Amino acid sequence: MTALRLPVELIEQIVGHLDCASDINALARTHGTFYRVVNRMLYRHDVHNNNSSALPWGIEHRCLVTVQKSLEAGASANECDRDTLWRPMALAVIEGDETIVRYLYEQGGVDIRHTRRWLNPRHEAYEKSSGSLLLLAAVHGHEALVRFFMDHLPRPYHVDYPADPDGRTPLMEAAAGGHLAIVRWLVDAGADIHARDHEKWTPLLLSAREGHLEVMQFLLQRGADPSIPMEPDGCFALCWAARLSHFECVRCLLDAGVLDQLTRCQGSDLPSSHHVTMCPLKSNAQFKCDNVVDLLFGRWDYLASTVELAQDGYPALRHAIPFEGIFRHLLAAGADPTAVDRPGDPLPAIVLASGRTALVQMMIDKGIDLPCHMDLANFLHQAIRGGPAVLDLLVRTGRWNSYIFPEHLDKTACEQALVIAASTGKIETLQWLLDRGFSVAQLSPTVNLIAEAACTAASDADATETIDLLLQHGLDINKRIQKNVDCETALAHVAYHYNLHMDSDTGRVRLRMLVDRGAYLLPPRSPSERYNPYTSTTAVCVGVSSVLDEMIFQEMEARRETWIAVEWLFQRAELHARDRWDWEGVKMIKRYSWRVRYPVPK
Repeated sequence: MTALRLPVELIEQIVGHLDCASDINALARTHGTFYRVVNRMLYRHDVHNNNSSALPWGIEHRCLVTVQKSLEAGASANECDRDTLWRPMALAVIEGDETIVRYLYEQGGVDIRHTRRWLNPRHEAYEKSSGSLLLLAAVHGHEALVRFFMDHLPRPYHVDYPADPDGRTPLMEAAAGGHLAIVRWLVDAGADIHARDHEKWTPLLLSAREGHLEVMQFLLQRGADPSIPMEPDGCFALCWAARLSHFECVRCLLDAGVLDQLTRCQGSDLPSSHHVTMCPLKSNAQFKCDNVVDLLFGRWDYLASTVELAQDGYPALRHAIPFEGIFRHLLAAGADPTAVDRPGDPLPAIVLASGRTALVQMMIDKGIDLPCHMDLANFLHQAIRGGPAVLDLLVRTGRWNSYIFPEHLDKTACEQALVIAASTGKIETLQWLLDRGFSVAQLSPTVNLIAEAACTAASDADATETIDLLLQHGLDINKRIQKNVDCETALAHVAYHYNLHMDSDTGRVRLRMLVDRGAYLLPPRSPSERYNPYTSTTAVCVGVSSVLDEMIFQEMEARRETWIAVEWLFQRAELHARDRWDWEGVKMIKRYSWRVRYPVPK
């Protein structure tokens, strides 16, 4: 008798002894006879043992048959497995499958007028906050479902109810997503075009921020007020469109006459107001706002905005440094780059350090004597931070060479220039100074260029190149730096630096960079010490950084240092680790102390 001829009851008994859904599925796939009997049992097994995981799978893959079979096997139409955030109906709405939505409503008995947030009660993030299926459909831009749920509102003729926990209405979400058809239906159904969420966003503000031109135009046609600001920063729709370089949206608002309604952004909590046209200047350098500012200049008297401070207390010119075109416009409009607005580096110094030669040239062309607006040493330091292109530009002018070339500077000024160059991690800048006579020979005891290069904020590759260049010019990687009454090597300096900044990953790379180039973890032992195991071993810096401590202990183990010579170093390292509450460091020290104390025989 073959298995295919077994009675259905016996097949069901056999399947009942299978624990894994994969085994049941494999049996169902062997033959059509088994499939017809076993497939139903597979879904029942899923309901009882896998929390009905087939139901959300069918919804996410838009497979109505799977959804039907899962519900027929006893799955709940109101709950999913605990790994799924949403209830089945909400998940179907998010996926945008109208067929499954209607099936769950008509056959699954789901009440779609509920005002809960539709989160899965089995999920750990479940909460009973407000929300609606209409709002979910509007968020994801599913037009057919929006029309369907507008016919089944929790409150008849009230498309704004309920808002989500952040106060967002379906109209606000549709406007933020740029779903014009949905926006039109909701407004026609009576949605409030001036509704505000908890952060005071309106539909118009959201569409301006996201750059949805057609939605903006429709809302303006229906009477949306562009002079309503967002709080607390007081920015208008024009601010957001300009700040994020949505050129056509800016043009739309200007054509709508918004400038006649605005004077300045009115944030109730602002320390100082800022002109609306300053918003593009506060953007990150990744946004190219030049064309927006050209448009604003054509429609607005920009001169007034250049003399008022932005929200953070800086003038417009400072915010314009990343944007050459904007900077040029502001200078032409009469902005003063030499005005002192607040404590700190003056604008000419910041422009020099930015490395933007075009901006430096603009200030030179305006006849600005750059060193007069900062300390003379700072003039050279900022130019060094700007890089070789800025230095070459200043040299070509011929006006300030006495502040740049080493023959006009004292030893301290030359050393400080080299320190700044090494700390930038720009090998081209350091090479520029070396080529023009700045000498790294006979540096003061307090100067260690290798330590400065190893602590640079630049990339590891830049730090490596800078250190290698300094070594090529004869610097000693093990030179001790005079620090008050003590001395430390570059290795110890780097350990102190990165332990202070709590950046152990970068510190580990930079320390290894120095060790690979000859920095001593343990000083070489003299012949007399080599044959005297009772001579105490010294280390460059124990107890400052667990990263460096581990490297030192590894070196001890490799050199097979005697325990009596290094015990005091382990004690010191553990004491400092406990003071720092570095318990992982304490465990590491204990581990290496045993390895050094009881070495494995060769």
